[in-house]
Amino acid sequence: MEVEIRAAEDPRDALRRIVDQAVLLQGLAEDLLEGIRRRRSLAELARPGGALISRFCDLRAAVPQPADPQLRATARIVCETLDHHALMLSYSLALLGDLRPERVQQQLDTLDGLGPPAERLRAIQHELTRQAGYAAP
Repeated sequence: MEVEIRAAEDPRDALRRIVDQAVLLQGLAEDLLEGIRRRRSLAELARPGGALISRFCDLRAAVPQPADPQLRATARIVCETLDHHALMLSYSLALLGDLRPERVQQQLDTLDGLGPPAERLRAIQHELTRQAGYAAP
């Protein structure tokens, strides 16, 4: 699931493809966070968690910096959201691996997905798709 940005590619199309991939990955991230909340084994979750964190970071690095101010603002939100997702997964996995369970039990119990940033990313996906004239995913 590599993001390839072609030099002549319209930044809006590139951003839409990145957001489409990120929204797909959000589902996997939500599943992983549910596994963390249920205290599944760190040995079981670390590898897929690390892969998801890397993908969110790769997508973030591929976000174009468009000349259009409105699209640039959207790209900034996408970057912030991808950073949020990578950090949320990273910190949640770290909590699961904490050797002082009494310290983190309440924090693990409050894990409830990726929250409002995930909803913002879905809204951006919908808007970029609408602007491109495609059917909504």
